Amino acid sequence: MMAMLVPQVEKNHLINLYRHTTKDYKGRGTLRSEMRHLESIGLVRTRAGRNIGDMKTFAEFDLAEYIELTELGTQWAKQLA
Repeated sequence: MMAMLVPQVEKNHLINLYRHTTKDYKGRGTLRSEMRHLESIGLVRTRAGRNIGDMKTFAEFDLAEYIELTELGTQWAKQLA
């Protein structure tokens, strides 16, 4: 059931976090809302001292500096990868 609640683009973020391929992420307007959605369903959390709102728009950054998988997110991403 939960798989239907997560769009493919968000699944790709989970896979990238799981595979540690989050460098050179390009900020875009929807990225913050995608991360907030994943956080609201317990698949990711912000790192200590970080905020989703602080992610850069129109710039490259490492998503893993802001976001990490929860235990549930890790289980999910492992199945997706």
